[in-house]
Amino acid sequence: MVDQRSITITLNAGDPYRFSASGSFVYLNSATYAISVAFDGGAYIPLASGAKIGEVYEAYFTLLSTTTQEVTIVYGDGEYDPGTAAVIGSVTVVQEISDVLTDVTEVSVPATTTSQIMAANADRKEAIIQVASTEGSLVRIGTSGVGAANGLLCEQGVSMVLATSAAIYAYNPSGSAVVVNACELEKA
Repeated sequence: MVDQRSITITLNAGDPYRFSASGSFVYLNSATYAISVAFDGGAYIPLASGAKIGEVYEAYFTLLSTTTQEVTIVYGDGEYDPGTAAVIGSVTVVQEISDVLTDVTEVSVPATTTSQIMAANADRKEAIIQVASTEGSLVRIGTSGVGAANGLLCEQGVSMVLATSAAIYAYNPSGSAVVVNACELEKA
């Protein structure tokens, strides 16, 4: 049996948040970005979403984030496994496959810039993105804010599959243009 408590906190960028917890575990259940945590006034250590800290009987925690974000902390006694759930009754799982494949025009992403490679598409189930192995550089894939320090790396010769209907952008960190190929899988 697990005795657990969950708290959701909005951390403001640069503002420490202090709370106390006790139990056999403290788990950072969700956070968009890594945070730092200090125990009982000690030095800060980095903590990523999904990280678990054990044996924290009556400890004071100070949480710090460089970015304003909402985080959820779960703490308590017993064995906590965030990857499991109990379902009473039957569950039917249906995998819906796409029935339309749409080629998207190649997009040349100029040096050190961000370009949209796919517009938002409510019918899109997945996007497949590739940088040809003959290109001179990788790109970073993400939102319109993708840049030199953020986004998913898509290396030359590698295909990336994203399950999203949102617009997709690429940032080119190199000194020359890079061509990005893409196609969409849709459900009509």
